[in-house]
Amino acid sequence: MEFSELLDFVDNLPLENQKIFLDIANKRFAEKSRQSLITETLQSRQEYLEENYTIGNSGDLFKSLGI
Repeated sequence: MEFSELLDFVDNLPLENQKIFLDIANKRFAEKSRQSLITETLQSRQEYLEENYTIGNSGDLFKSLGI
């Protein structure tokens, strides 16, 4: 199903069903966001434990980014 078709489908639902759909979608999005944050935090912690980082200041960061 194309994204525009999904929007049309939801738009044609009764208002109460649209509310339920949005509630479910928001909860799923929040859960995925939490899981992503957990994954990134664990990866960062592992990199820290492996001493896979550099020490510097904001100037060093901008220089490495070519800014």
